Amino acid sequence: MIVRESQVEDVLATYPDIAKEILGIKEELTLLARQKILPSGQRIDLLFVADSRLKLVELKVEKCVSDFVYQVRDYRTELIELQNDNKLVAGGIDAFLLSPEIDKEQRDLCENAEIIPREYLPQDVLDAFFARLRNFANFITLKPADHGLWHLNLSNRLLYALVKKMAKNELAVEIGLSVSTVGSYLRLVSDLHLVETTDDKKYRLSDLGKKYVWGKDTKAPIEFISDEQAKTLQDFIIKDPFVSRTI
Repeated sequence: MIVRESQVEDVLATYPDIAKEILGIKEELTLLARQKILPSGQRIDLLFVADSRLKLVELKVEKCVSDFVYQVRDYRTELIELQNDNKLVAGGIDAFLLSPEIDKEQRDLCENAEIIPREYLPQDVLDAFFARLRNFANFITLKPADHGLWHLNLSNRLLYALVKKMAKNELAVEIGLSVSTVGSYLRLVSDLHLVETTDDKKYRLSDLGKKYVWGKDTKAPIEFISDEQAKTLQDFIIKDPFVSRTI
């Protein structure tokens, strides 16, 4: 499976504990900036602060080459210049270069440039992200912004009823729930891109929703989420871990 840099960056920016593990440090991390634009116009992937030191993090999802080392070196130089101009908080700067494969030549370059090389597996970062999601019911627990805590599996009845486009009140009659409850579930599954709204203000399954419904276990209770359904959602989120505000 191909993992994009932006996916790894999303996870590390959102979960400092995962970033700590990848960087191999014990101090508590606070994200200071993401994609910070430097005077040269270049962008730093991640900039953390830990205690009184800055942690410059440049991440790659391919084998390390010399240009990556020079890139991090130049970024640190620009940060120091910003500090000298009082445009960035003071403090020592630890520069990290993350790559799945760093050979001896590149490690020597890093050492000479006082850059800390860290080998990591991009898939491990996503696995750590999903490990946190597995703390919730079946696959994931979701929080619609205005309706407290809901479990995705409770929406199965609604999703399975959408064999054709339907209005909210039609769905309420079909599945025997109040219009208010149906509205809550519709907001939830819409945020997950499982359902979409038509021009005539009715609801229908999206392509992702159809795939999710097709993956159900017909022999299991309606609230059960099958492995195939969980995999469908997982693959969707892997493409963009923060595609939905409910996750």
